[in-house]
Amino acid sequence: MASNARDKPELVQLAVSRGYTFGVALAYFNIYAKTFGTRDLPASINGSDFLQFISDSEQDSTAGCGGATLSTSRAGRQQLHGDSDADLTQANGFSRPHAQGHQTDSFSATQDVRQSSQARAPQSSLTNFFQPDRQGPSSTRPQPSRTAACQPSSRGEDSVHDDQLDDLDLANLRVFGNRSFRHPQKPICQSVLRKRDCFVLMPTGGGKSLCYQLPAILSRGVTVVVSPLLSLIQDQVESLVNLEMSDGLVGIPATCLTSTTSTSMIRNILDDLYREVPTIKLLYVTPEGLAAEGGRTHDAIQSLHSRRLLERFVIDEAHCVSTWGHDFRPDYKNLGRLRSKYVGVPMIALTATATNAVRADILKCLKLKNPDRFVTSFNRPNLHFEVRLKSTAKCREDLRLTVTLKEIVDYIHSRPGDAGIVYCLSRDDCEGVARSLCDAEVSAAYYHAGMTANQRATVQQDWQSGKVQVCVATIAFGMGIDKANVRWVIHFCMPKSLEGYFQEAGRAGRDGEDAHCILYYGGQDFSRLINMLRMKKKGSNRQTKENARNLADQVKAYCEEVVQCRRRMLLSHFDDRTDLPAATQREERGGARFPQCC
Repeated sequence: MASNARDKPELVQLAVSRGYTFGVALAYFNIYAKTFGTRDLPASINGSDFLQFISDSEQDSTAGCGGATLSTSRAGRQQLHGDSDADLTQANGFSRPHAQGHQTDSFSATQDVRQSSQARAPQSSLTNFFQPDRQGPSSTRPQPSRTAACQPSSRGEDSVHDDQLDDLDLANLRVFGNRSFRHPQKPICQSVLRKRDCFVLMPTGGGKSLCYQLPAILSRGVTVVVSPLLSLIQDQVESLVNLEMSDGLVGIPATCLTSTTSTSMIRNILDDLYREVPTIKLLYVTPEGLAAEGGRTHDAIQSLHSRRLLERFVIDEAHCVSTWGHDFRPDYKNLGRLRSKYVGVPMIALTATATNAVRADILKCLKLKNPDRFVTSFNRPNLHFEVRLKSTAKCREDLRLTVTLKEIVDYIHSRPGDAGIVYCLSRDDCEGVARSLCDAEVSAAYYHAGMTANQRATVQQDWQSGKVQVCVATIAFGMGIDKANVRWVIHFCMPKSLEGYFQEAGRAGRDGEDAHCILYYGGQDFSRLINMLRMKKKGSNRQTKENARNLADQVKAYCEEVVQCRRRMLLSHFDDRTDLPAATQREERGGARFPQCC
């Protein structure tokens, strides 16, 4: 091969083209830079020298963080050393046939729930995407040691390898396909890699997940992610293991241990977690699964901690700690016990919706005393908020529909192909509205907690793929939904809180394009909501009931406001003082004027 001068990305890509995984190529580049004593390699560096260095290093078996052998894809290993299938399986933890169409063993818990994911199991994975230290020659595999990737550096608690931070941009581009970070993703990733506790509040669609997923693949050990819903966990894992990278590789080693994980899959996962250096980078669990003393998940995490391989805890959708932890999911409130149980392990809390009071409650429950805080504006200029009066009168043009339903049907028909969500207060409402829309030749399906897991998964998949245009749902649908081109969200009934409304409406416009959030409100909605809350909270204490009533009162005030800008009202509720243009007035509807921002 010709000796061409190349910069860092080109050299890494060159190694990838020879069959190495991106993580391995990046690690070897950093070793190369350290070995020859400079961060900024001269322009004269050539590709053949770099490939020869990798080959020599592999023969020494010394390139690894704490001695963990760096692994390559089948093509690269066989090209350089002619390793056998058995050797590859043992070295990498994953079986990765190079030929298209072969079944592979991937740590994807979604295989038990969605058999379709088996059709695209990863051919290669980022099994070692950390910053390795150059070690001396050794004929045996050393034991794991504490490195800068898993403990504070001797330069201080807030220090971290400059090389590792510089790699953020390259990894963000090559793995996730992002040419740049959104603000403040990079500073968050840097804080996470510095082993700092972090509190992150970013609006829906702001890219919160990348803030812990990227540091996870750059770290030596395992990142444990606590998530509220099984469906959300399954979606996250499936998207990671099927992630297509710019260099043609597929899949990040992510998995979950939940009540739906099969016995055989659990065995495979545990085998990996107890390895000298696990292949798994992201392990998703529920708060209940994490809290079970003496359970397999608990024991595996304790083992990781004792071996200094437990990188961090991530509390996703952290507002659930406050909204659910005091009521029907107490294990959320008890997550703070992780601080004393796993001393020295940092914690990252992320949410899209939290008032000042909820933020304070999250920090208190999780015992985050001095975290790095990243709070961005709640304002999403591409979302347009509107409240419309709701009518139960029959439509003259179509007696099967109410006036409001006819208005919704006309709205959807005027936007053919645009995906949308209609939120309802009850399961009966969901099914009734979905039937009405289907009768009016709208492609719609309903989704609520009374359906089986397979039924819900089918509806979600049909909607995600575009087979169904409209999903009519209760609040059981939405948390973690990642569909970029949702052009509108309609609330057919009054929501229970402004926090819930803002999060549900925020499913629209994640791609940054204009989207509409319409709330239908009638006086009877408030009475109905109060009755539902009263029945649901029978076993709750007085304070819980009063809080629920106060939340409903806030929504009522929002719906009945006729002067103040609705966007300004929502931002004010979250103590966001972002400057906004002067409000304009909408056309009259039923005798009331409905203001909306410019």
